[in-house]
Amino acid sequence: MGAPGGETLKILVATDNHLGYLDTDPIRRDDSFEAFEEIFQEAKKQNVDCVLLGGDLFHENKPSRYTLVRTIEILRKHCLSDSPIGLQVLSDQSQNFSSAFSTVNYEDANFNIGLPVFSIHGNHDDPTGADNLAALDVLSACNLVNYFGKTPMIGGNSGANKVRITPILLKKGDTKVALYGLGNIRDERLGRLFQTKSVEWVRPEATEEHDVSDWFNIFVLHQNRVARGSVYAKNCIPEKYLAKFLDFVIWGHEHESLPEPVKSGAHDFEITQPGSSVATSLAEGEAKQKHILLLEIAVIAQATQWRVQTIPLKTVRPFVFDQVALRDLPITDPDNPQEVETLLEAKVEELIQQAKLQDATSSDRLPLIRLKVDYTGFSTINSQRFGQRFVDKVANPNDVLAWSKSTAAKRKAGAAEDDQGELNTGTLRPEALDHARVESLISQHLAQKLEVLPETELNNALDDFVSKDENKAIGNLVREKLRQLQDTLSREPAVGDVSDLNKHIDEKIRTQRARDEVLATASTGPTNFPAATPTQTGGPASTERMAPVVEDFPAATPTSKPSEEPPSASQGRASTATGAAPKSQGAANSQGRLDRFLRGSAGAAAEREPPAAPSARARGSAGAPEPSPAKAAPSKAKAAKPAAGARARGGGKARGKKRALSSEEEEEEVDDVEDSEDSDVVVCSSEEEDEESEAVDPTPRSQRGVKRRQPSQLNVSQVRCRETTYRLETQWRT
Repeated sequence: MGAPGGETLKILVATDNHLGYLDTDPIRRDDSFEAFEEIFQEAKKQNVDCVLLGGDLFHENKPSRYTLVRTIEILRKHCLSDSPIGLQVLSDQSQNFSSAFSTVNYEDANFNIGLPVFSIHGNHDDPTGADNLAALDVLSACNLVNYFGKTPMIGGNSGANKVRITPILLKKGDTKVALYGLGNIRDERLGRLFQTKSVEWVRPEATEEHDVSDWFNIFVLHQNRVARGSVYAKNCIPEKYLAKFLDFVIWGHEHESLPEPVKSGAHDFEITQPGSSVATSLAEGEAKQKHILLLEIAVIAQATQWRVQTIPLKTVRPFVFDQVALRDLPITDPDNPQEVETLLEAKVEELIQQAKLQDATSSDRLPLIRLKVDYTGFSTINSQRFGQRFVDKVANPNDVLAWSKSTAAKRKAGAAEDDQGELNTGTLRPEALDHARVESLISQHLAQKLEVLPETELNNALDDFVSKDENKAIGNLVREKLRQLQDTLSREPAVGDVSDLNKHIDEKIRTQRARDEVLATASTGPTNFPAATPTQTGGPASTERMAPVVEDFPAATPTSKPSEEPPSASQGRASTATGAAPKSQGAANSQGRLDRFLRGSAGAAAEREPPAAPSARARGSAGAPEPSPAKAAPSKAKAAKPAAGARARGGGKARGKKRALSSEEEEEEVDDVEDSEDSDVVVCSSEEEDEESEAVDPTPRSQRGVKRRQPSQLNVSQVRCRETTYRLETQWRT
């Protein structure tokens, strides 16, 4: 089965575990943990080298204590042992892991890790708060999970953010794997980054020991794969955006299990969608068999070959989904609810018997039953009272029935809700509120009334408030937008009477709103991830040289047109200085109203922000010369150079660390790629470091089967190289 010499690298893949789902439900509280336990039992049975999780390990952004304790118990039970580990990490681990220790967990001499776990975050357990921490950071600090994919954002809070995806380079014998990971980023934002070519893929440079084509490139991500209706066409990531050199893509976030790899329609790689390990909604896609994957990679006959084995999960609670139309049932009186209840009860009993036959464990677990009823032309019955008949027979007695109408009837009645989630709440039924999208409600009821707050940012803040328990999300957004508007108005010259003042304020609001809508998809979302520092704690394994690669993505049509920038403060002062006529009494009154408006929240702003430098008017009244924006920019650049040099000198002591590129150098690299006639030519840069590395204690652990090596020396100047698109010659399949 395996490659010669036992050099087959085995990875067990699972996504969307949603630990802690319904942890307060007395019947279903342990469903997610039982499936998670089975995943690790299968990992030991298959003798895998590591477990790869594709996001949404936790269902809640702030999991309960019960959930954390159960998760840690399972990880300790299966991950801590004296089993030997044959994996070597050849990449710069300080660039891969964001924890304070910056090393893979099994290289810590204080822990006996027998089964490494690598995981990215999803949209349910993504980093939040001022410290930008996730629940996975807790497991990483406990040294139970190797948390990666917390990609650093380059460019600060401006709209020109960039994402750099750095791989974990794994080696077992002659088998080499470059594991790329990207934790969840809001789909609108990530899509904008791809469209503007602001995503950099870092690839290992060719060396005497390793060629670029020797690496098998795996990418795991957690994003929407398909659009959820026409309203949400932007809320997904097309396959064409991904890098062309990838070999295998593991797509998380989609709960429907489609484990068999399929060829991408845009590039040469193949995609698998393992799906969730627990049903978190009573949708038809969740009723399918749940799977995990066993990915095997080996070098056979000097060629990298791979195969995938799908493994069905047996401990998942049985779930049966079916649909029925009342018009197809033998109902004599449409207005007789008793006749409808009798026929639906018989149908549910039939589904219960079907679920018992599907239960692989032959246990007494109550099944999940969902019957979608088309009641066009009929009256409905009370779903809660109907479900009480199955309290001891099903696990979800309160929501056994789901009512719907045919598409033609929806259009005629005003369109309550369709299967894709698009809403018209004029005739929305109470049952449909469970599936209502907040974006739809805001888009249809508030989009035309919002003047200061951008719709996209309000959606994100409301989502953080509800699903991630960020109590200050909406308040922070309102205060920030109000501060931006006040800053814009404070730089404007005096206007005429009250009507002119109101028109002026309305115009600035429209300009600021249009600008925010353009930048919203690129600048909203969680707090920016801290950039990886060049220094490293601990002694890593052999470090491979990395080179940033800017992929040449297909051009995309922009969704909106950028608005004109509001006039700067210097322009406003210049226009005021050229006017010879003095201000009228009406202008003075309106200027006073403007000043009072700006002073309205000065006290609140002073509590939030440190004392600022004197304003332009204060400096002008004091007689101090005011520097122009053109002169101020070079001074900032000069002030930033010593700090950047200090960081570079501090990072030069650790050999094998890649210098953090400045924003000017990154722009030059992007320009070089875009201006090149050959799209395959990319820029591969590395900094030459001549200082001797500090001595690293190898701490031999022969009983673990891990051999540590000194970091390799970097001595490569800036060069150009041609990208090698790696294709598999043979698919090693069963």
